[in-house]
Amino acid sequence: MWAEVKLMHDIEHVLHFVTELGRRMLVSGANIERVEMTIQTICHAYGLHNVNNQTMTTSIFVGATDKDGIYRDRRVAVPACGIDLERLRKLNSFGYKVKETLPNPAELREMLDAEDNTKPYPIWLTLIAQIIAMVALGRLF
Repeated sequence: MWAEVKLMHDIEHVLHFVTELGRRMLVSGANIERVEMTIQTICHAYGLHNVNNQTMTTSIFVGATDKDGIYRDRRVAVPACGIDLERLRKLNSFGYKVKETLPNPAELREMLDAEDNTKPYPIWLTLIAQIIAMVALGRLF
């Protein structure tokens, strides 16, 4: 278990991981508050201090300081968002698992890629759902 970030490149691994996890959560339909909370708790679990987190629907910015006072930041753009509740459930669970087990920071990205294996919905199913939604809205107005 890694109680706190030990090397300068560890802070880079943690920041890269939390921004990528947050990006994937937003793309899957998570609300901004959930993403910010997940980023904050994982950074604090790894012993990072002064965590600055600005999450918007189009980008995520995270900055933090380690125990030696080294400050690093990371920014990532977020592509168009959708809703994939199964993927979001898996990403949320994975975020809690990381916070509890604190794996080696260098392995976080590979673990995220292995965990995030949800297949997208088929195009035909997405089209049918959109048609149903449009017909329902059309009946209202």
